[in-house]
Amino acid sequence: PGRADHPVVLVAHTDAIAYAAWLSARTGATWRLPDETEWEKAARGSDGRLFPWGDRFDAKRLNSHDAGPFDTVAVGQFPAGASPYGVLDAAGQVFEWTATPAPGGGRYLVKGGSWDDRGCGVCRPAARHRRAADIKHILIGFRLVQE
Repeated sequence: PGRADHPVVLVAHTDAIAYAAWLSARTGATWRLPDETEWEKAARGSDGRLFPWGDRFDAKRLNSHDAGPFDTVAVGQFPAGASPYGVLDAAGQVFEWTATPAPGGGRYLVKGGSWDDRGCGVCRPAARHRRAADIKHILIGFRLVQE
């Protein structure tokens, strides 16, 4: 209750893919997880900035451990943290599954960092993190792209 506008969490990679397939069937459009390069460009823009908003870390522009509240918040609470393409919450909030497999098998890359990360070198869109495909964690969610 009260979290309808928060990012979804506790979803395995296969859950995110299944949701994309369900949404595609329901809408007639094609929805899918972005690959790592698509996710990163949407978050960083085409000028290679370190964070969605620029090159200096600013705890007031994202949901991270630096400023609290140490939990997810409703999506869009940090409009000053938008990327050049208008993508919100691409740093902090929750890690997001990508379609990009990680070396070694059984793992996929997640991007974006989370509300539990401090100092946010982890929240830089270029940062790469591997997670087991079957993990369901309070720090991992997803966003989809429409083709």
